[in-house]
Amino acid sequence: TQSTWDSMEKRRIDPTTNQLNISQTRTAGFYVFIAKLYLDKFPTVELHSIGYAMNVAIKVADILTKYGYVKTKKITTKSSEGTDTARPKLIIELERTANFKKLMEDFEKSRETKKPE
Repeated sequence: TQSTWDSMEKRRIDPTTNQLNISQTRTAGFYVFIAKLYLDKFPTVELHSIGYAMNVAIKVADILTKYGYVKTKKITTKSSEGTDTARPKLIIELERTANFKKLMEDFEKSRETKKPE
């Protein structure tokens, strides 16, 4: 029998807004990949995180900035009203740089050369 995972098709992520909700259950590397897809479609991306996920959002912004994909446009903190207590919320707005497309092309080329045959 075929497992559920085998029957699932890979789907292209097609964001409808520039808001990317960050969770602490995924790695920063995962969100860097997703953020690049958002930035391919929108000129800016907003990383929204609550509580412990703020560490992941900060790492994502740092990595994207370090490699020249984005510059930080705005950082906002809020208090998110939960059911019992207010939780801190961090929103980091990133703007893609002028050479974003070239960096993405170079990255894809380097990935292709590293693929094993």
